[in-house]
Amino acid sequence: MYLDLNQTDGKLHKGDRLVSRSTNGHTLIIPGYNNPTILQLKKKADSILNPDSTIRGKLEVLTCLVYLHFTNHDERKFPKEMSLDYAIENRMGVCKEFAAALHMLLNMYGIHSRYVKGNLGSVGHAWLKVDAEEDGEVLIDPSYNFSGCSRRYDDFKKVIMQRTGELYQEDLAVIQREMS
Repeated sequence: MYLDLNQTDGKLHKGDRLVSRSTNGHTLIIPGYNNPTILQLKKKADSILNPDSTIRGKLEVLTCLVYLHFTNHDERKFPKEMSLDYAIENRMGVCKEFAAALHMLLNMYGIHSRYVKGNLGSVGHAWLKVDAEEDGEVLIDPSYNFSGCSRRYDDFKKVIMQRTGELYQEDLAVIQREMS
């Protein structure tokens, strides 16, 4: 299954293949939730999460955990095809690995999320839409350590501007569409 914006319900399943649109692109294969590497990442999350945390609190902690976990961002050095467990083990990732790992973690905690693929400028990008009960549906971009927790379009736009230094008209259209 190849996922693309508006062509899926945003749920990732074992065997799904996420294809990069960049020149040195690679394909990410989604493992099952019982994969030892995914469970190891969840165990790490369990050790730092307060069990009484609100969904907002969990989103902030888990987004930061995923953001800090991936330290190798040079896509040219990635295998042409790799599984998410390989990416986690080797701490290799760009937006789709960040979003897929966070998506799996959130679902393991019973927090509904959807994987979203679109563009940030002229570059393909991936993030999540999450049902944060107290805040409604929020956008989460773990590759920029943005936990959302706000439906305000201006907040999301400001974070993208701060992290990338630029914002394109196409980004505005995607963000506005996602926020509605």
